[in-house]
Amino acid sequence: MDKKYYWLKLKKDFFKRHDIQIIEAMPNGKDYVLLYLKLLVESVDHEGGLRFSDTIPYSDQMIATITNTNIDIVRSAMKVFVELQLIEILDDRTIYMAEIEKMLGSETKWAVKKRTQRTKGDNVPALSPPCPPDVRQEIEIEKEIEIEIDKKTYDHTQARFDMFWSAYPKKVAKQNAVKAFKKIKPDEALFEKIIQALERQKQSKAWTKDGGQFIPHAATWLNGHRWEDETEPAEEGKDYDGSWD
Repeated sequence: MDKKYYWLKLKKDFFKRHDIQIIEAMPNGKDYVLLYLKLLVESVDHEGGLRFSDTIPYSDQMIATITNTNIDIVRSAMKVFVELQLIEILDDRTIYMAEIEKMLGSETKWAVKKRTQRTKGDNVPALSPPCPPDVRQEIEIEKEIEIEIDKKTYDHTQARFDMFWSAYPKKVAKQNAVKAFKKIKPDEALFEKIIQALERQKQSKAWTKDGGQFIPHAATWLNGHRWEDETEPAEEGKDYDGSWD
């Protein structure tokens, strides 16, 4: 099956832009810029909109997980991005990357031909023919940096487990949880049900009593398909917030 390629086009002066320079000059500014680039890449095949699913928006913790970024960096950076109008938070809490439309690239016929040559191995000529003038002009004049993303290699199962583990309150026996999760290998619809059920159960009577000591290990919860359990609401006055220290 042919792979489909996406990329962002960053102008040569991207890091000389005033807004980017202002961000870089801040404490942790370089981390902010890296996070911004990661969010742009993540939004490539979603037309600039970032959500976990149709019914679940990304939380700061989810963003921290999928971008491998410290949660405090995420919280601070997102405020800066909004203030500088690099992102918009829509009414349904979708994160919209304001610049994405002018940064998306498409693969030219010449690039397809070159890629086909590379996949043929021994059939690739020692010297490639020169680029057509229009392609050369695009490279020499616009001097765009292309960030290529092979979406076929993206590991959705691992990414979903990372978000599940981030949300699960009892973080013990992680490797057992990984095995249980990969055995289920939930698609987007099932994973949405799992996360919704998990959020309900974190507030349930069974999970909030006695400081949450009766919360099952994640692997046990997954192997037992416990997201299908009916949930009894927590008693009033309980102060357990679902975290596990």
